[in-house]
Amino acid sequence: MNKPIKMIDLFNKIVKGEEVPQYIYHNGIEYEFKGTTYYDNYGDLMCSNIDILTCLNDEVEIIEEQEEIDIQGIEENNSSNPRADVNQENINLLIKAVQQLDKKIKEVH
Repeated sequence: MNKPIKMIDLFNKIVKGEEVPQYIYHNGIEYEFKGTTYYDNYGDLMCSNIDILTCLNDEVEIIEEQEEIDIQGIEENNSSNPRADVNQENINLLIKAVQQLDKKIKEVH
């Protein structure tokens, strides 16, 4: 996260049809711009999570574009450590779990 912007300035950009950040962070919630407004990770409108009149001077953090992370499994381990195979297997299971969660999240959005 980095550059802050006031909520009122963000709303003005939306109204004027100017380019707005794809991802923002406000009051512990990350939002993604889709179409004409921001949505949280549950698909709720940002406006349903805030009181617009009291938050106009609040600052929101602009989150830089999120890049895709390509997670690959770990190749066969050539270590002489007997625990290396167990660690390798556990890491590969974690990678598969993360990939499945990522796929489910993308299906929801």
